[in-house]
Amino acid sequence: MMNCPVHGFAPRCITSPDLLDLRSDGTLPEVIVVEVGEYVTEMNFFRFNVSPEIAATLPIVNGCIPFDVDACETMDRFPDMCGFCFRERRQALKAKVESRERHSPLPAPPAQPSLPHGPPAG
Repeated sequence: MMNCPVHGFAPRCITSPDLLDLRSDGTLPEVIVVEVGEYVTEMNFFRFNVSPEIAATLPIVNGCIPFDVDACETMDRFPDMCGFCFRERRQALKAKVESRERHSPLPAPPAQPSLPHGPPAG
């Protein structure tokens, strides 16, 4: 838990920074939640959020990575922030993406083949 200047007492969220930016194609990256522990069923004290690109670089098995020095170093690479602030920033990005999609021009209709001029051949 942490003391957020906006939300007061709030959950701490460890997250990769790329989750708070739109991708180059304008989409919002998916959030992958990684538990730190041997098994998903055991009580895990740590979890963090990463994008699929970062998740692909981690030794994730069944949504978990082992609790060891490497896990601690991985978590230390990422900033932490208020969980409510994280959710609000993601919602704002999602709204931005949806607004772009609603206001984007419709694709042009496919070109119609031109008809021959004059009477039909035959």
